[in-house]
Amino acid sequence: QDDAYYQVVQIRWQAIQAYFAGDIDKCVQNIEAALKLAKEKAQVIALSKYSTEARRRDLELSVASINSQQTYIQKG
Repeated sequence: QDDAYYQVVQIRWQAIQAYFAGDIDKCVQNIEAALKLAKEKAQVIALSKYSTEARRRDLELSVASINSQQTYIQKG
């Protein structure tokens, strides 16, 4: 993980250097390369955890919405 993080930071630093050197095309290429690498190296655990938390929030919102609709129907 640390090596992948270092690589992403290094590529982003190269993008900053290219930006200040006036080479916008190289800057964009480096930013895109850093993003691609970050996505490739992302830990499955972190993605899985985020996905699980997002699904839980969606489920809680759905339940709250259903409960709200039931209360409205019962009062109506």
